Amino acid sequence: MSAAEPSCEKTALDFAGRWVDRWNAHDIEGILALVSDDILWQDPSLESPARGHVEAREYVASLFRAFPDISWSMPSGVCVSSVEGHGDGILRVAQPWACRGTALGQIDPPGFAPTGKAFELEGVDLWEMCLPEKRLRQVVSHYDALEFARRIELMPSRGSKGERAMVRLQRLKERLRR
Repeated sequence: MSAAEPSCEKTALDFAGRWVDRWNAHDIEGILALVSDDILWQDPSLESPARGHVEAREYVASLFRAFPDISWSMPSGVCVSSVEGHGDGILRVAQPWACRGTALGQIDPPGFAPTGKAFELEGVDLWEMCLPEKRLRQVVSHYDALEFARRIELMPSRGSKGERAMVRLQRLKERLRR
């Protein structure tokens, strides 16, 4: 199977459309129906990967609680390749996305208070998809988490008094550590 085989690209693109639709519907069970029972989900906001449906459900539910108006779009197509040594059974997919929302709920973990700040964010998810079941066995999200934190005011903006204060605290901590 070549990376550009049309049927693989169509399968991945159709799946991506269902994926985005279920996220936009805030359909947790629908999202989980698209991932394997032993899903491995990595996101910069997670301290460690979410493993399995229980942890994936907690992760997705925490996003919808923190950002109840969050919505996604797919600004471009997907990039698809097969996984070496797995024959026709596994596709590797890069799915670019954009999302927007407002920090209206508590952000767990670690428990930040809602800021009421709106955001727009772009990223890409890397998937491993099992073709026979058309379910994801791995999701790895990539986006600029520091910039996201700045946009919703969990981190001070660049060059601000708050950022300068954080720099001074970090330097003091390092001096005391020695």
